[in-house]
Amino acid sequence: MRTLAASLITVLFITVICIKLPYHRPLLDRLNPTLCETTSYAKVPMDVTNYNKILAYERDGKPVKYTFNFAAIDQKKSFVKIYHRGLYIIKIAYVPFKNLPKRVQKKLTEANVNTR
Repeated sequence: MRTLAASLITVLFITVICIKLPYHRPLLDRLNPTLCETTSYAKVPMDVTNYNKILAYERDGKPVKYTFNFAAIDQKKSFVKIYHRGLYIIKIAYVPFKNLPKRVQKKLTEANVNTR
């Protein structure tokens, strides 16, 4: 009984901390029960092994409030679809420009991003 109460208090404490934190960290975002899985889209540089400070866009074209850092899987492709919970990246998939949502395409075109 005592361990059950301690476990419940710990879970409640972690949940309250995750809700109140104004910043994101991959480990905290992974554990945060209030975050849902989201899909974002981004342009990544070619011929690099790690992507740093990658700005991503939501499906509606709004920029995500934070930037991503992750390892490159295919150094010859330019656009990624990021499945994530906050900064915790679940997986990425490389997609062609034409498969990006229209509003994301428009944002990247407005930003003079090379769409190759």
